[in-house]
Amino acid sequence: MSQQSTSNTLKPVYNLVELGLDNYEENELVLNTIHDLYTFFQNSNNCTCHRTPKQRDLRTCFEKVGFKRFFERHLELKALEKHELDLFIKSQLMAFELTNEKSDNKTKIKHTYKYNYNSSLYLCQPAYLKLCGINEYLLSTLQDHLQLNGLTECVHGNTGPASKTESRVFLDFNITFPIKQFLVQYGTIHGFPSPL
Repeated sequence: MSQQSTSNTLKPVYNLVELGLDNYEENELVLNTIHDLYTFFQNSNNCTCHRTPKQRDLRTCFEKVGFKRFFERHLELKALEKHELDLFIKSQLMAFELTNEKSDNKTKIKHTYKYNYNSSLYLCQPAYLKLCGINEYLLSTLQDHLQLNGLTECVHGNTGPASKTESRVFLDFNITFPIKQFLVQYGTIHGFPSPL
């Protein structure tokens, strides 16, 4: 990686072949995504996995996945529409959920999740959030919605159907042309009102 100076800011230049991303075109989206993920990968404090001294592999969870695979999945998820991403995350949360079978029904059930890249590679929550391109608040909102409503789509705010009245008028040329003529004649005779 080398540095180039552009308008008093240093922008890194990444070698796509070195990163294994030679199939990708060097455009702003790809380069910004690479920079964002590369800086995330460089800071090992982003991984909050619980490591013990007895572990053989001390790499962070996202290093085990690898930059290329992490980047490709991140771009795939970035390309999804919002409702598609919500459904994807909710379906994964259903698979990630660890249930406590011993808890009685009287107490509030605490839901815990074990995040994965695939069935053999586990991720900590910050790495999973980075992979999906979401924040902690959205993840907790999706978790709550999943527990209350299942996989149904989230409906936010005043998105109900518009009220239908019997006096609905459809404007066509036969209605709009006489109104336009009236306004033009009124404007030539009396003048148009001042916008001030």
